[in-house]
Amino acid sequence: MQGTLTEFIDKKQIECLNQSDKHTFTSIFGPEDASKQYLESDVDEQIILVVPFHQVVKLHSIKITGPKENAPSYIKTFINRPVTLSFDEAETIDAIESIDLTPLYSGSADDSTVTATVQLRFVKYQSVNSVTIFVGQNLGKQDTTVINKIVFYGSPVEVTKSLTELKKDGHEH
Repeated sequence: MQGTLTEFIDKKQIECLNQSDKHTFTSIFGPEDASKQYLESDVDEQIILVVPFHQVVKLHSIKITGPKENAPSYIKTFINRPVTLSFDEAETIDAIESIDLTPLYSGSADDSTVTATVQLRFVKYQSVNSVTIFVGQNLGKQDTTVINKIVFYGSPVEVTKSLTELKKDGHEH
């Protein structure tokens, strides 16, 4: 069963490169009513966001919401990176997936914000400790990129019992 993974995000360990001092990542994983808060890039449209989880998860999809002109149009995903990528690395190395969000967006009633739900290649995201999202461009070719909300969907990986625990449960033959 797929559900939101917000409760599994280690919010104290999140890293974000090129975020504005005024609009940081802290609110984009919060409750729905945090609509006036958002993440905005600082000196250009690119953002690198590293999101670690408290436990290993299986990622199924990602939902990204942003303003029509400044929402990300193109992202790359990386998983379980031991160190944070530089922008040059994010642009040049092979990603788990490179995703054009533009055709996936649907508008809000007032058309000021758009939301894209990305169905990930589930087989590539079976054992995820952290996910890195590189935002390369935004929809309106604006100077900065804005993200109102990111939601990860999937499930925690169940820890299987060790052989000694199976023996204690009486399942030994």
